[in-house]
Amino acid sequence: MGQSRNENILENMLGKHNELGKPQSRIEQLLMWLLEQGGGGGTVRERYSVGEELLIGEWTDGEKTYDLYRKVIDFGQLTNATLKQVLHGIAPPFIVTRISGIAKANGNNLPLPLVANDSAKNIYLAVGTNNVTISPNSDRSNYTATVVIEYYKPSA
Repeated sequence: MGQSRNENILENMLGKHNELGKPQSRIEQLLMWLLEQGGGGGTVRERYSVGEELLIGEWTDGEKTYDLYRKVIDFGQLTNATLKQVLHGIAPPFIVTRISGIAKANGNNLPLPLVANDSAKNIYLAVGTNNVTISPNSDRSNYTATVVIEYYKPSA
């Protein structure tokens, strides 16, 4: 039986690290690779780029594996308690796996979406077929926002 796509990718990544002259387990090799990618601390560095669509990994739905993408949207200024939409530029069809963002003003950072104990402070965040939508429940016009969308494209 042949190797899976993930096994081939893993083998390609790990094959670069056999130069030490001593046998290493796959786990040791993987940990070594992860440390190198993260620049120390044991974490993998993640890339974010406004407007650019980045391939960041894979998404598995239990049956199929899809390429996973990330796109960062510079949303601009928020509104005074009204809905605002910005084109995201992702060609359909796509399935969103994660959406998040940050709103910034005068050294304050608010997570998006924002759900507060006082619903008047909530900020709604959604991704539609063509747009990112943000709708604050109060005046947030002094804030600017950045939104991160992670998604995959189902095969036709």
